[in-house]
Amino acid sequence: MVSLSAIATRTTTSQGSGVDMSGYTGMAAIVLDSSVGGGTGTLDVTLEESDDNSTFTAVAAGSYAGGANFTQVTNAAASQQVIFTNVADRKRYLRAKWTIGGGSPSFTFCTHILAQKKYS
Repeated sequence: MVSLSAIATRTTTSQGSGVDMSGYTGMAAIVLDSSVGGGTGTLDVTLEESDDNSTFTAVAAGSYAGGANFTQVTNAAASQQVIFTNVADRKRYLRAKWTIGGGSPSFTFCTHILAQKKYS
């Protein structure tokens, strides 16, 4: 399991650090786990990819098995979601990006990748 964003309470839009996926293969599960939010707001989590861990672009929703990004999280309910992508179809580095909006929002969440390591 590789962490894209450690569990933490967040109140502003930001992103995690790039994770080098070159040592992984096959289908990967990307997990979003969020508790009930505080205040009034929404949380949108997406993935970004990069060849050089410097310039990142969004992973298109159609790139996932099932063809969708994570569903928007509201402060009214906890959310546990899983999406899947083939590591071979992604650029070398992946990171999570989160957009938090609304009135005084607060979300406690984490994102992780579960992927098969390549054989040495």
